[in-house]
Amino acid sequence: MLKLIKLEIKKYKLKRYIMGIIIAIISIMAFLTMSFIDNRINSPQDLDTYESVIWMTNVLTTDVFLIFSSALIAKIIIGEYRDKTILVMFSYPVSRKKLMFAKLIIVVVFAMSCILLSDALCILYVVTLDSIVNVIAGSFSFSYISDAFLSFLGFTVMGGILSLLPFTVGMKKKSVPSTIVTAVVIAVLMQPVIGHAPELIDTLIKLIIITLISLALTVYTIIKNINNIDVVDVA
Repeated sequence: MLKLIKLEIKKYKLKRYIMGIIIAIISIMAFLTMSFIDNRINSPQDLDTYESVIWMTNVLTTDVFLIFSSALIAKIIIGEYRDKTILVMFSYPVSRKKLMFAKLIIVVVFAMSCILLSDALCILYVVTLDSIVNVIAGSFSFSYISDAFLSFLGFTVMGGILSLLPFTVGMKKKSVPSTIVTAVVIAVLMQPVIGHAPELIDTLIKLIIITLISLALTVYTIIKNINNIDVVDVA
């Protein structure tokens, strides 16, 4: 399995995505900065708290890399089904199931790694910025770390599982646009479903529910489309 994953990464030159990841993280930092500037100008007496900033960062990074991951799914899975190029891969003396699972593992690990990295860098940026220019109400305390860790962990796991939902839609329609649109819709619904800066426990409960639903849908798709992939013609 590990060898298949390495071959897939090499085949699609996924290292080229590094620049896109960097640009995405910088864009999130820029969005946070504009939000801080707007608060300073329009509501200097009502600055964001660290709790709300951590929540906003989690949602932003999850949304951004969920869409990013859907583009990856469209490239390495859905696009190959649409163009029938996956027939060439299925002609190799390699288990089709292992090949598909290798692709899905790449997507999940990619999403989780990007979300976690982005969360860490963005919060480090916010703490540094706040130490120079007071943009957040109160001062940073290490007591935030435990809560932040649980929040980061919850969003990271959820983001990894949610990255597979566009796969479930894309596999059904064999459509690249449907795959990406699904990710955009999920990203748009993220904030209304979770709520605005809720308590940590409430957030974790909602994350668990969303993750379980996403996992159930993904498992169903895997059973339906991959479990019998050795005997079903992709055409």
